[in-house]
Amino acid sequence: MKQHPAVEKIYWPFDESNSQLTLAKKQMSKPLGLFSILLKTKETKQIQAFCESLKYFLMAVSWGGHESLIIPAIAFHPPHDYPLNFVRFYIGLEETDVLISDLKQALTYIQTD
Repeated sequence: MKQHPAVEKIYWPFDESNSQLTLAKKQMSKPLGLFSILLKTKETKQIQAFCESLKYFLMAVSWGGHESLIIPAIAFHPPHDYPLNFVRFYIGLEETDVLISDLKQALTYIQTD
């Protein structure tokens, strides 16, 4: 997903490009199921279409269940410091290939040209 044309940036502690990778590895023994991305768009309609097209990720404001969840910055109230195209993910217990496929189909809603 890191190289997908609709993804501007991924925020994940164990990403090799993370400037604090050494600290992450020192503090955590294994990667975790939380990560965030910046979509390559600032268009609210595209961000909403991306989020609403996901079939295996539920919209949520709190973590803790067994389902995969997302919370886009456009859902934050009151206004915040996160960019509009920021989306936070929590990976649940679903099959990995199902979640990857779901993300790929949703990313088709992001027009990068």
